[in-house]
Amino acid sequence: MKAFLFLSKKGPFKSKRLIFFSLLLAFSFFPAKGLFSESKKDPSILEEALTFREQGPEGLEAFKQKFGKLLSIERDKPQASAEVIRLRQVLDQICQQKDCDYDYLYWYTDFTQAQEAAKKTHKPILSLRLLGELDEDLSCANSRFFRLVLYSYPEIASYLRENFILYWESVRPAPKLTIDYGHGTKIITTITGNSIHYILSPEGKILDALPGLYDPQTFLKKLKGYVVDSKVSNHKEHYSKLYQDLEKQWELSIQKSGLPRISLGAWLSSTGISADLFNQEMSAEEAAKLAISKRMVEIPNLAAFRDQAVPPSPVSIDPYLVYLALNQKPLVQLNPNSIQLLKRKSPQLFANRCVDLKSCPLIENLQKTLGEDTVQNDFLLRPQIIKYLINHPDISIKELNDWVYAKVFLSSQEDPWMGLKPVNLTGVPNEGVIQPDQ
Repeated sequence: MKAFLFLSKKGPFKSKRLIFFSLLLAFSFFPAKGLFSESKKDPSILEEALTFREQGPEGLEAFKQKFGKLLSIERDKPQASAEVIRLRQVLDQICQQKDCDYDYLYWYTDFTQAQEAAKKTHKPILSLRLLGELDEDLSCANSRFFRLVLYSYPEIASYLRENFILYWESVRPAPKLTIDYGHGTKIITTITGNSIHYILSPEGKILDALPGLYDPQTFLKKLKGYVVDSKVSNHKEHYSKLYQDLEKQWELSIQKSGLPRISLGAWLSSTGISADLFNQEMSAEEAAKLAISKRMVEIPNLAAFRDQAVPPSPVSIDPYLVYLALNQKPLVQLNPNSIQLLKRKSPQLFANRCVDLKSCPLIENLQKTLGEDTVQNDFLLRPQIIKYLINHPDISIKELNDWVYAKVFLSSQEDPWMGLKPVNLTGVPNEGVIQPDQ
């Protein structure tokens, strides 16, 4: 019961945030019995999906033409018929993405094939790097929110289908936490991890990086900048212009917010980030705080896992970022399609907390943190990546991604524990650690 008791405690977590914690936990905790898809283990599901999958995006369209109407009839029902549930599982394997009936996006998982498709169609590549796999419920928290609030946004899904080649790659498995109540009752969730979208030319050259979760409107706006501008001759100049654009955006946002004027570079220096922060070895708690919506999911889990209160972190949401997020115009708005997917994931929570979706505190709080995430990602994380690209214009996508996970997301692949190795005595043999050779 520790994870739930932690939520009822006062102290660092104010009571008005508990409702929002409930929503996020509902999207992250899964009772073990009956809710996890077994489609990847079902030979009949895989065989049926393969007949469409190997045809590429045309195969996905053929499946949609054949079964789309039936799927749409029961799309928003958590308790759908057995046949619809089976078709959802087939579709997810065709798309290689969970909940694909809300967006019908075809994702490549072989980079060579993605490049070939990009060169053939003259489209840029949207390359997603994540922990876990995109076609699983328990991929990392940010990638789950990508599915819930970005890909399910109809205008985003349509734009991606028409203008990008989509590719995802798992950096490493997403760490999972299991709470076993006995008698077969369990709660399973992920506990740390982050995700990033890269925009690449058909040749695989890096055009831009969008770390973490953005609000739908900003995400779509950034995508639109690369359909007609995917050919870059001088990458160092291109990255320098990206940074200059960030500086202008920061200055305009500061001006609109009414806060005292300060340059982006000066503000980053004042946080200590430009100097030493990304060279420190940090814990999973500190890594979780780099993403606001995601940290609402992970921080309670981590604190319960550590059996301690959440420690202070050198990375916290700066007042500048809060004010900038609150002053975004227009305000962040979730699409009704995305809200329906959220409801399908958490029907009981919505029934109890959101009788009227027009004034639902769960949605309002999620929209607020999406705005804060957007500002933090664009002004705190993304400048570090762009500056690194300016200094390393010929870097490969693998080299850059390794650096991002180690120095920006604080999740180095050199640390097999991802900052989660037990640090206190627990009274359990070997502190509960089990390794393959034991």
